[in-house]
Parts: sequence; structure tokens; C-alpha cells
Amino acid sequence: MRRTHDYRLIRFLAGHAAVGALIAVAAVSLLVIGDVGGLRGLVMRNDAGYLALAVMLGFFVITFASVQMSVALMLHTGEEPAGRKDRDVPAGMKLQPIRITARDHRPTRRY
Repeated sequence: MRRTHDYRLIRFLAGHAAVGALIAVAAVSLLVIGDVGGLRGLVMRNDAGYLALAVMLGFFVITFASVQMSVALMLHTGEEPAGRKDRDVPAGMKLQPIRITARDHRPTRRY
């Protein structure tokens, strides 16, 4: 029996991570182009300026992609598309409700 894998969640997260990475690249580009805090001059004058810029870009990408994925997961409704509700679950593996009756458990006083 061949199992088919459902990669919807992975595609969902990867797409939002890519959006976060693009936002990070745009933010770093605007910081360098706008010369905020003399950042562009510092990168151009220093020998390791491009390395520092690459490290900053890497950390911005990690941060912004993580935030974008987190927000997307928190705002996700989790509703299945029409026609896919019970197709992946075998008939014997569906959840069945069970009845539980409560017993009278009065606390006993122990002195």
C-alpha cells in the first residue's frame, strides 16, 4: 500500500517564510539606502562591512520569516476544503464519542 503525503502545511509555511524573507530584504535595503544611522557609510568604509551587512540580512530574514509564519499560523482558521473531511482517515480509525458518567466524590475529612 502506497502512502500519499500531504504537503499543504509545508507549502503554507514555506510560502509565508518566503514573504517574510522578502520583507526582511526590503527592510535592510531601505535601511542601507536611507543611510539610517550612517549604516551605508559604515558598510562602504569598512573592510568587513559587507560581511556585517550579510550577517544583518541573515538575522533579519530569520526574524521576519519566523514572525510571518507565526502570524499566519495564528490567523489560520484550520478549515478543511470541501470534499476532504474524512477521505484521509480509515473507517476504523475515526473518533467515536463515549459516554462518561460522573460519580459522587465527596471529599473526606481526615484529621
